[in-house]
Amino acid sequence: MKHIYLLIDPINKIVRYVGATSNPKSRLNQHVKDASKPKKKGRTKKQEWILSLQKKGMIPEMKIICSEESKEKAREIEEQTVLKYIDTIFNIHMPGKGSLSINHFKKTGKTK
Repeated sequence: MKHIYLLIDPINKIVRYVGATSNPKSRLNQHVKDASKPKKKGRTKKQEWILSLQKKGMIPEMKIICSEESKEKAREIEEQTVLKYIDTIFNIHMPGKGSLSINHFKKTGKTK
């Protein structure tokens, strides 16, 4: 079972990340843990955001928006959700598109 989720800023309620996981609690913990690890190449915007919340004693809110048995259907819903929140999220890649970046989509409007 894949769960499509949003990471939401607890201060302003803005959606900052869209993802899919089979274990929501573990995945949220992983996001939080990854943000506080030292990085050789620097942190992503998502990691910087989570770290800034941690400094205020907070973590992102995780909201499960749907659950799907089919991995293909879950990937489709995840991509649609990324497109819905494209202007506020810190995702780097389009779901299921390998190295296709969100920035590429923003520039070209193409998901392929």
